[in-house]
Amino acid sequence: MTIWKQEPIAEYKEFIKTFPELSEKFGELIRTIMEQPKLDKKVKELIITALLAAQQFESGFKFHVKEAQNRGASREEILETILLILPYGNVSSFLKSLWWAKDLGILQTRFMRKPNFILHLSFVKNNFLHQLPISGGRKRG
Repeated sequence: MTIWKQEPIAEYKEFIKTFPELSEKFGELIRTIMEQPKLDKKVKELIITALLAAQQFESGFKFHVKEAQNRGASREEILETILLILPYGNVSSFLKSLWWAKDLGILQTRFMRKPNFILHLSFVKNNFLHQLPISGGRKRG
């Protein structure tokens, strides 16, 4: 059974090549987890995306964003997933994942100029108050 719709990332291909038996067992573990019925595959991919962003694993993040899209995730759902990294991960992981999302076309210049909502995140760093305008998603009532 194929778990994902894309070719594996280079790092995973190297894992398969270097440790074929172990990678097969690891693949079985992943298949078993992904086949659990309570969460749909789109939700699982969004969770994986957030976990990989928090770990700052760029190629894994990009792979699973595409998988989330393949499973029906919208740009707004992906942006909301990334936004969760800020309070539950760290600023560095959050900003990197925004950059990677831009590489994938999730954050588009056109989209950012006319946002449906702008979230202003304030945080203190080096005794200065910074405002980070973050665009995306739909306005919540």
